Amino acid sequence: MFRNEYSKWGTFSELYVEGEKERYCYVAEPPWKNNRPNVSCIHCGDYEVVMRFSPRFGWTYWIKDVVNRKWILIHPGNLAGDVELDLLSDTDGCLMFGRKIGMLYGQRSVLVSRPIVVRFVAYQNRQPFVLRIVDRINYAEARYMPKKGYYLKNKVKGIKHLLKHRK
Repeated sequence: MFRNEYSKWGTFSELYVEGEKERYCYVAEPPWKNNRPNVSCIHCGDYEVVMRFSPRFGWTYWIKDVVNRKWILIHPGNLAGDVELDLLSDTDGCLMFGRKIGMLYGQRSVLVSRPIVVRFVAYQNRQPFVLRIVDRINYAEARYMPKKGYYLKNKVKGIKHLLKHRK
């Protein structure tokens, strides 16, 4: 999984399946918030992923051994906005798969999610696998600056926003 975008709308990635040349799907997670439970995407790295029953989502994949986190699932959903900015989110830190990226309720989101999750579980034959998350972003050029906690829409607006919201 290659992370391509950090923004207030979420963290967006492309998922590739081993042995396949084309992208399998897109992935949405919450913005990076220093791995804080329920509001942040998880760290990059390699994770063991197994099937687990969720009372909310039924049988789905569970990403095991995420540092300082519990119950990170792969489940259907669309929105992964920054809840601290009162944006909509369908996740508390989990990964949501979608066929494409688009807009929903005025927010960037993954679309056609449930069929992609169902297809992925069938493709994996419900077997465990290792998920590798790699960051393709150069943080200095990213719109979202995780270490500072502010957003840059462009240089002028970004500097004004930074000065206005500096703590």
